[in-house]
Amino acid sequence: GLLLAEWLLRACAGEGSPNGLRGKDVIELGAGAAALPSVAALRLGARSAVASDSITEVFETMRRNLRHNAAGVEVRQLDWHEAGRTIFPDPERFDVVLFADGIYSERGALLLAAAAASLVRPGGAIVGALPDLRAGVSSFEADLEVRGFAAEQAKLGPELLSA
Repeated sequence: GLLLAEWLLRACAGEGSPNGLRGKDVIELGAGAAALPSVAALRLGARSAVASDSITEVFETMRRNLRHNAAGVEVRQLDWHEAGRTIFPDPERFDVVLFADGIYSERGALLLAAAAASLVRPGGAIVGALPDLRAGVSSFEADLEVRGFAAEQAKLGPELLSA
């Protein structure tokens, strides 16, 4: 999540940035204990930022951390399997769905793709940070492509990778 948070802060910090999060509703899937991308989204002017995780122990740690360090970030325990099978009404969907390093298997990739697609509003964006060589990444991208999304790769300069 650290790399995605740093990228968001650099890519979206400028006024009128085309990738700006100002005024957007943002959710992070698989936020982990720190939920740094959610915190970054809130600092960048998101209308709302929700950090979610499905693992109870991780969720409880995240809730404590955010309560002390970023009380404006809402926390939600969210199961990707259930989310991917739910048709959310627009008020319960998000302009931007974030995730970082959340794919560890083919099945997990498909669950994440389904959850992200269910939670993003029409015209919204799914933004993730993924390693190149991980099981499931190509399945994730293919699943979202079938759902009408297109993958774009951001160039990460050495100054970002060393941050």
